[in-house]
Amino acid sequence: MNQYINAMKYTVDSVINTLKAKGYAVYENDKRPFNVNIVGIRNSDRESNKFNDTLCLFYKYNGYWLYREYDITTDPGTVYRIKPVNPDGTAIIFPGQYPGMWQLGKHKGKYPALVQKNPCTVVRDNNMDNVLDVTVPPHKNVVESKQRNYIQHNYINDNDEVVFTTQTGMFGINCHKSGVGNTLDVNYYSAGCIVFADNVKFETEFLDICNGASKVFGNSFTFTLVNDYDIV
Repeated sequence: MNQYINAMKYTVDSVINTLKAKGYAVYENDKRPFNVNIVGIRNSDRESNKFNDTLCLFYKYNGYWLYREYDITTDPGTVYRIKPVNPDGTAIIFPGQYPGMWQLGKHKGKYPALVQKNPCTVVRDNNMDNVLDVTVPPHKNVVESKQRNYIQHNYINDNDEVVFTTQTGMFGINCHKSGVGNTLDVNYYSAGCIVFADNVKFETEFLDICNGASKVFGNSFTFTLVNDYDIV
């Protein structure tokens, strides 16, 4: 039997089925509370500067699922797409599952958040327009190279041109709040981080659950990102 909170865009069953179809881990042991799953679902709109993505937080306890959703962005704001802070281009987290990616800490040393502690993969969008380039184009092979602080993968097409690039490493991809109250536009609030629109829910609900989880399972949180069209 599943327990749902309010009207949701998805269901816990559809999200779990999607993760299992992709071969991702789902934490289902319900002997203790707060065995949390944190899943981001990216909206297909590649131009929006809005909090139009979804973060699903759920865990099972004594046979019941507690399931919550939050409006977030998994995409950097428009300002960082046009003027990247990194010469390689704006960092956009790539879909996948990242075990133990986050821990409780402080975003830029300022306020409580989930901060990166293990590697993730990002796309480097460096054409400096409003459209986020996150879809892998047709290619014939992938070339891996080890840089100083990350591993890079270049996707090569039939003309031996690099058509897509990802980097795997530590890039400060945190999960944090935006402004005051409920924020409408992403703008400067994300240069690649996962950012909540509703700051009250982030501080008083999401982080409360994460704090509870850290006391039971340790200060380590896996993040999984899928696309909205992946949902089973």
